Amino acid sequence: MLKKLTLTNEPVRLVLMADPATFTAQFNAARTLIDAELDEPNDGDFMGEILTLVKSAVGNDQALDALKSVEGALTSLVNQKVRPAQMGKALERLKETMKRHETREALAFVRAQLSTQKYRETSDVGELLEGSPADAAHVTVRALTPDGRRKAERAAGQKPRLGALVAGRAYDVARKATREGDDSGKAYAEYVAFLPIEEQEALDAFDEYNTRIDREICRAGMLAVDDFDLAPADGVYPVEDFLSQCVEGGDVITETARHIRNISTLGKSANSSPSLESGTDEQEDAAQP
Repeated sequence: MLKKLTLTNEPVRLVLMADPATFTAQFNAARTLIDAELDEPNDGDFMGEILTLVKSAVGNDQALDALKSVEGALTSLVNQKVRPAQMGKALERLKETMKRHETREALAFVRAQLSTQKYRETSDVGELLEGSPADAAHVTVRALTPDGRRKAERAAGQKPRLGALVAGRAYDVARKATREGDDSGKAYAEYVAFLPIEEQEALDAFDEYNTRIDREICRAGMLAVDDFDLAPADGVYPVEDFLSQCVEGGDVITETARHIRNISTLGKSANSSPSLESGTDEQEDAAQP
């Protein structure tokens, strides 16, 4: 089903991942969930325990994909003629390991990362494990019309074509590394390091262009940031003033521009969730565990 473009003039208030307090809250919430799930008594069923371990790492919504990987591992064990008793012993050793503090910390980190990644992609606080973190900063934004976004992009200047092409190739290298389980950041950096100087300079120009676009998007769609006494004048947010006052200003601008794009291009289909209202105080309260 095609999605209908949905816009609103209502301000949307969103928690900032640029504030470390936000991720700390997600980690603590994940740690609580994992302790509850792993300490819950079960009937000793082998696959039931495997499912519990998987859910503790990725949550219910991604458990199926993770179980497909587990299925492959179990198939390999069967092909190697590993007996059920041996598998049971292996599971017991795994469970003992899971009781250790360090392992649960690692699982909590993974689960928190998954929730924050979904939030970055959707700007829906409902994706967070803790939707209203204490002491975390929020940004208030508004959606932009397609014309508004195009105007912001034009204000950033001409797009560096060669840089865009080089960036696309570099991103492909990073994505391939991710699919193969390698370090995508390292793969990207190594690819860029061996580029000709001309292409490296073109890539730098493209990065600067994207930075300018983010600032223009925020100029048009940013309304307020907690604890900063700045507001739009004639519909334009004073981005440079904010950058001069906030240590993490660059990260905030990058994240806020992404949020504005997200809420500006929301499409509603029959089974989509009402993400647009996700930044309201009411939904933030409802998202708390």
